[in-house]
Amino acid sequence: NYDAAVEAFMPLLASSPTPWLHYNAAICYEELDNFAATEHHLESYLKLVPNDPDVMNFLGYLYSEYKVKLDKAEKLLEKALAADPENPFYLDSLGWIYYQQGKPDLAIEYIQDALYKMDSDDAILRDHLGDAYLKQGNTERAVAEWKRSLRLDGSNTKVREKIKQHEQVKPTI
Repeated sequence: NYDAAVEAFMPLLASSPTPWLHYNAAICYEELDNFAATEHHLESYLKLVPNDPDVMNFLGYLYSEYKVKLDKAEKLLEKALAADPENPFYLDSLGWIYYQQGKPDLAIEYIQDALYKMDSDDAILRDHLGDAYLKQGNTERAVAEWKRSLRLDGSNTKVREKIKQHEQVKPTI
């Protein structure tokens, strides 16, 4: 119950604004689809702990999802990757920022690197990679990645719709 959690966090934040409280409030507000409050609490956290790569990743990815402050998001992710260059989540986030900036070649490079570094295959990363291939103009590769994503998470209706929209029916002879 994210609303109840936010209610519980607010008096605590008013009396003792700790990084942990800001981080958890940000998670709740993200689940409540409240961009402004999520951003506020992540920025407040980073004022208290300026070099936390996980929180820089969270904020950078938030910006990429809302397609705002992409230059700032890129800097946050570059800083997070400087702290942990092999982190597949940071690599995917930076790739997704490049995607949002209209740089599909860079997006593909970073998202593929993230996939290679993951412990197991990942539906979200495959979906991201498919989107980047589509932006690059490679519909066939995009559909192949979305199909991989769907095999990993069969409940993703958005991926299913992308496949339906972009899959080319091959003529039979």
